[in-house]
This record gives sequence, structure tokens and C-alpha cells, in this order.
Amino acid sequence: MVGTVYLKTERFEVKLEGITFKVKEFENLCTKDFLFPEGKVWLHRPIVGLDVMRHPRDPNTVLLLLCVGTGCVILRFHVNEVLPAPIRRFLTDERICYVGFGIHDKNDLFPFEKLGLRKSKVDVAYLAAKFLKDPKLKNCELAELARKVLRINKIVGVTEAWSFERHEQIKIGICELFISSVIAMMLLDRNKSMTLDVKKLESPTIRITKKENKICVEECEGKGGSESDDSGKVASCSTTTTQRQLKGILKSPSSGLGCSRQISVNSSASKGQKMAQGSNCLRRANSKGHNVSFRDN
Repeated sequence: MVGTVYLKTERFEVKLEGITFKVKEFENLCTKDFLFPEGKVWLHRPIVGLDVMRHPRDPNTVLLLLCVGTGCVILRFHVNEVLPAPIRRFLTDERICYVGFGIHDKNDLFPFEKLGLRKSKVDVAYLAAKFLKDPKLKNCELAELARKVLRINKIVGVTEAWSFERHEQIKIGICELFISSVIAMMLLDRNKSMTLDVKKLESPTIRITKKENKICVEECEGKGGSESDDSGKVASCSTTTTQRQLKGILKSPSSGLGCSRQISVNSSASKGQKMAQGSNCLRRANSKGHNVSFRDN
């Protein structure tokens, strides 16, 4: 387990969970067609965010991040390792809408093009340019897209202190992944208003959990603002007096993400801070919105 990240913006609060899977475990889930269990009907194609990054402590290992709901599946592969057939079928399943941000800058790490994951269909910047009819958005950074599509100007993420240094970069990736997917959700929402106002997400979702080495896949009716969304925990994370010891992993340097376009690591981080500075820009993807509560201004 990578652990939990509490992500808070002025538009929503969410608890994100990073779950490390062995490749064989996820192969079995893919074989069972876990996103489409018997009797499950999606009104629209489910959105799955994906990204890839080098392991922070092992340059020969690649981490594949797949965000489903508020859970982020993390798989480890060796560089240039051949993907198992069940996982390849999952990543090429046309029933699923895959989204990401800047992933095609990483084709040397993962065969996105060979899997048919072209940036014109996957990259949220290209989707924004298409749906908002503004070609300039293709070159926007994720922070700018969040401001234009979601009206988010401030992002704060906090995590348990015990996992701060060890998993800092991965947790930043999870947060970025989720923001990317929420952008895609709004752009692809067929019932959205022309202004793309953020609203409650009421799509049913599949939640993946891993307890005592057992994998559970359960169907949840994810309603924004439900009592089970841990929104109270998220709100309390903005202070320094919480029951758990928490540290900030990412924070917008000002109320205007669009001006700075950078996500900076909290000054309380010492070890590993320099490593993270080179990849501090928001650039990744995730999810379908279970446990997210949106607030109307």
C-alpha cells in the first residue's frame, strides 16, 4: 500500500488511495473483466486514468498508474518488459475511456502508441481543445486546464507523515492523475452545461480495495457529498492539529494556478525535494468520482 492522500480544492474534497498490486494479481482481475461484472451496465464508457513514471528509487523499474474511482492501482514493470496478455487486452478495451496528460512524452517508458492510446483521443489537453473549440489548449499545462474546465485555482494535498518521504513522488502522481480524470469527466459529460460548471458526480463506480492480501472489487453508488466520503477528514487536513500526523505533498503557490502553473512541494519536505522539483508541474490523469463531494459557489 502506498497509502492515502487527502486532496482538497475550493471545488471538491476527496480521499485518494494508492494500492500496489502484483502483476499476477491484476492479471486475474483483468481476466475476470472486473469493470464489467455480470449485470453491470454503464450509462457511459467508464473513465480510467493512466500514467507511467520511473520508480523514484529504481530507474530500471517503471510504475504504471491506473486510476479507477478514487483508487489508484500501481503496477511495477521492468523497463521494456512485455505486457502480459490480460493487461494488454484491458488497456486496449474499447469499452473503456482512457485519459491521461503528457503521457506521450513517455513513449520510451511505455508503449502507448502501440496500444492505440493516441494523444488525440487520450490527452485531456487535446480533449479540451476539441470540446471547447480552442486549439491553444493543446499546449496548456494541467494546472491551466484545471482552472479553465473545473474553475480550480488552488490545490492542496496532504498525506500521512510516515509515508511522506518514501512515497512523495508517487502520491503527487496520484493527485495529478485524479485531477486529469475529473477534467475528462467534465469534458465528456454529455449532459453538461455550456459553461462546464462543476456539479455533483452521481455515476456508479467500481471500487477496488486490498485487505490482508485479499482483493475486493465492489460496486458503489458514488454520490457526491455522501457521509461516507470522508469529506470531514479532508477538511480537517488543512490545519496542523489533526488526529494523525500529516504533511503536505503538494500545494499551489498562490490562489492562481493559471498564473504560476507550478505545483510546489511543501517546505516541510527536505529529503527528496530536489528530486521532485524537476517534475512538479501538474501532468497526469484519473477517475470516475466516487467519494467526491462538489460544492457550488
